[in-house]
Amino acid sequence: MLTMNIWTWVWNIINIVVLYFLFKRFLYKPMTKFLKDRSEKIQKIQDDARLDREEAQKAKADIEKSLKEANDKTQQMIKDAQDRANREYGEIVAKAREEAANIIDQAHKETVADRDKMLKELKSEIIDMIIDSIYKVTEVKLDPEEDTELINNILQDIISGDGK
Repeated sequence: MLTMNIWTWVWNIINIVVLYFLFKRFLYKPMTKFLKDRSEKIQKIQDDARLDREEAQKAKADIEKSLKEANDKTQQMIKDAQDRANREYGEIVAKAREEAANIIDQAHKETVADRDKMLKELKSEIIDMIIDSIYKVTEVKLDPEEDTELINNILQDIISGDGK
């Protein structure tokens, strides 16, 4: 059977203690140092990632702000261009209307002048025709001033509607 020897126990305990100190010195300390270094590296990587994420969010916000400002500026430029185009359109239309009114007024004046000229010519021709007719009918020559005055009176009566 098994017998227990005290010396075996003592040597086992000594071995365990020696192994404990050896493991502590050469295995446990380097392993804890390795794990601590690894933990610090992971923490540093996480901190760097957090900082990078914050910088990326800040950059994104700056870009979005710039895009919004650019969009607002573009919209304002479009609005200004539309306002300017509408203003120029109004000015062009007003100028065209003014020119059209001037052309119509000038045409009216020319028409009135042409009508007056035609009436004078017609009146002169009618007077000459009437004088010629009177000479032929009466075959008597009157004074030209009296003839012209007589015919002007007759024409005035005709034009005014009093003559028959």
